Amino acid sequence: TELELAYVTGNESVSSIAQLYQANLQQVGINLNVTELDNATYVGILYGESPAEERPNLMYWAWWPLYNDAWSHMNDLVTVESGTAGGNAGYYANPQVQALMAQAATETDPAKYAE
Repeated sequence: TELELAYVTGNESVSSIAQLYQANLQQVGINLNVTELDNATYVGILYGESPAEERPNLMYWAWWPLYNDAWSHMNDLVTVESGTAGGNAGYYANPQVQALMAQAATETDPAKYAE
């Protein structure tokens, strides 16, 4: 198995993480190719229109939600609406998750929301 991990050039902490990840995966027979990209190229891939099979398998990206709430943490990362030019760069799509996220978006009962 061969995978590709991409990150933005100049981020030494991510470079170290990538090297460690590469070494660990090698121990289980997975070759991880690490690619450094300039920021413009990286963002173009992450938020671009290219299909998943043309993208790196792994892309490091730091993100923080708008506010400290479970829905805000998850919405941009897992909803279909966030796929193109949004945080769901992996184009994750699950109908059950979509329904739960839609329900959580308007739930006002804290116990039901937590459920």
